[in-house]
Amino acid sequence: MRTLPDGVVCHTFGYGLGHRAALLSQLAEQGHGGTFTFIDQVDSIALAFATARGTLFTCVAQNLNVKLDFDGSYAVTHSHSIYRHEPALLPSSQITFKLNDLNSEESRNLVFQLNVPALVEQPNNNDIIGRVSIEYTDAINGRQIHTPTIPFLLVHPAQLTPDSPLLVINYALDLQRNRAETSRVLKEAVNEPNYERARELLNAQLAKIRSSVSAQDPLCQQLIRDLEYQYTSQYELRTTMTNMYM
Repeated sequence: MRTLPDGVVCHTFGYGLGHRAALLSQLAEQGHGGTFTFIDQVDSIALAFATARGTLFTCVAQNLNVKLDFDGSYAVTHSHSIYRHEPALLPSSQITFKLNDLNSEESRNLVFQLNVPALVEQPNNNDIIGRVSIEYTDAINGRQIHTPTIPFLLVHPAQLTPDSPLLVINYALDLQRNRAETSRVLKEAVNEPNYERARELLNAQLAKIRSSVSAQDPLCQQLIRDLEYQYTSQYELRTTMTNMYM
């Protein structure tokens, strides 16, 4: 994907249950913000391609950048969304994600880890720990758009009621977390010289996905199948996973 020309978007399609959903999803994300579509039956093919083609003519924002600016010791330590970011080296309290072009009715997920320092005093109800803003080029009139900054609020469990919606696990975030953590675990397993230890890493991640709220999602089901496969040796695991995920 490093040789994909600017302005060219890669969309991927997975047919049935035999494809590598994680790989196709990563290719789409690295392909300048393309989309991955799971096709489970023949009747869905036409709609899937029509939807992908439709996005070619509905670009509403070009050169989309999301800027995060955190206060004090708060800092982004890891990015799990594959989009390019500056600075490239993390951690950083200031970071800009480059999301390229955005189409009408399209949404994007930014998944990252944030370092939260230990609190030395009782938190306030509305702790502002940073801000986010967006800038892009309007695809219709070519104007540069800079949105107002929106604050990040740090909410503590003690400040929430038991029925607060903030205590409900976000499905989309859970799905992306499973994808990102599986990729990380697979890299650890591939680099682990002992196959039994590598198998333990895979089994632990397998259990986490199975108990997650997004476990029945097609992407997670494919991750489960990939993790369940019993390799004959560490060499086979390393060779297969390097071709699939690395």
